[in-house]
Amino acid sequence: MRTLTERTTSGTWKIRNFSWERFKELDLSESERMTLYAIFTKLKDYEMSGLSPDTVQKIAYEIKEGLK
Repeated sequence: MRTLTERTTSGTWKIRNFSWERFKELDLSESERMTLYAIFTKLKDYEMSGLSPDTVQKIAYEIKEGLK
């Protein structure tokens, strides 16, 4: 599966086919910008974990069942 985030050659990360410069031009409040950045960061962290959605669901189920 192709990820939505990618590492640049300089070692930073970005959202594939997304321009941070364009993002800065949007008419958003600082709070909205910070929320979107947090969402993008969580997506990046999830994708870097290497876990598939099915694996995450299985882990969540096993934790839930283990707590009963």
